[in-house]
Amino acid sequence: RCAKRQLSEEVGCPRPRVLIGIIPPKTAKSARFMNQAVAGIDIPEAFIEKLERSGDPAGESIRECAVLIQRLLQSVDTEGLPIDGFHFMPVGLTARSVEMVEASGLPLSPSPELCPR
Repeated sequence: RCAKRQLSEEVGCPRPRVLIGIIPPKTAKSARFMNQAVAGIDIPEAFIEKLERSGDPAGESIRECAVLIQRLLQSVDTEGLPIDGFHFMPVGLTARSVEMVEASGLPLSPSPELCPR
């Protein structure tokens, strides 16, 4: 059964929209802070340690977020997970926003079929 249809029936609206927030931590310290202070965030310790070892933790974070996005998009194809878009929140990394989108493989400009009017 289609996950979008099931979700729609459960919440009683024609088509719920799912937007996934992506916040790449700039450093291991910021990742630990996010784990402690931001509800719903659970950054694995192994990833935080990877940031600590990296010469470019912000770049490493951007690459890992891009991999996560690709995995999520694959789950749309294989499991019918309803994802309508991503909300990038580049806290402290606004100068690298385009890099984040490009690394994810997402288009910089949405296509008309992604954004019906």
